[in-house]
Amino acid sequence: MSIDKVSLKIIKKIVFLTSIILFKITNLQAQAITEDAETIYQTKIQLETAAMIEKYTLNNVDDIHWTFPTLLLRYGLRPNIELRMATALEGRKHIHRIETGKLGNVEIGFKLHLINTKTTHLSAIHHLIFSTDSKKFNNNEVNAVTSLIFSQDFGPKFQIGSAIQYVFEDAAEKDLNCSLVLYYNVSKDWMIHIESYGELLGSDYITNLDIGVDWQIAPNLQWQIALGTNLKQIYHFASTGMVWQIN
Repeated sequence: MSIDKVSLKIIKKIVFLTSIILFKITNLQAQAITEDAETIYQTKIQLETAAMIEKYTLNNVDDIHWTFPTLLLRYGLRPNIELRMATALEGRKHIHRIETGKLGNVEIGFKLHLINTKTTHLSAIHHLIFSTDSKKFNNNEVNAVTSLIFSQDFGPKFQIGSAIQYVFEDAAEKDLNCSLVLYYNVSKDWMIHIESYGELLGSDYITNLDIGVDWQIAPNLQWQIALGTNLKQIYHFASTGMVWQIN
């Protein structure tokens, strides 16, 4: 698989997978890679947006992608069910050619809270993926992605989370993703996380590492910044995002 195809798939996963530990008072979650397993409160609306830049280097040639803004809209339908919609604008610079302002895939789906105890949570997310590519759109091609997400609290300071995701596409290669993240509460308003995540594309397995910082600006507003790299040293990214709970 070419680096271009790999990069587009990684962008799609980063844009539409979300994370950061749940703040128990506000039920507010920020955007990163591994999503917390809890759903937002019933009737609450949460808007998550981010900007990200990614750099790929292959044969001493840089391929730069940027995604801004990303958008994930979440609505608490019931105590254990939320409705979701996600999309993003994407751009790319390859050598001297610049492509920008392209609307990425549109995803619509739901999140179901399966196990809910004081310290342990398990959820499933299912999205339908509607391509904005004119050829796929005209052929009514619809893909799907399904995820299982687990999180476990270890006292007031630590939490771990993990996820496994499968993308159902009309393609020969398999697209399986997995991740593991550790959160640490520095204080009431500050948190850090370190995370490893990987993607299986055909016979190629991509392993990435990222670290992030989160700041609870207000009860209904959170900010995050994160940096990541591919362990093969061909991929780096930086992102920043906001989460706003509207009501």
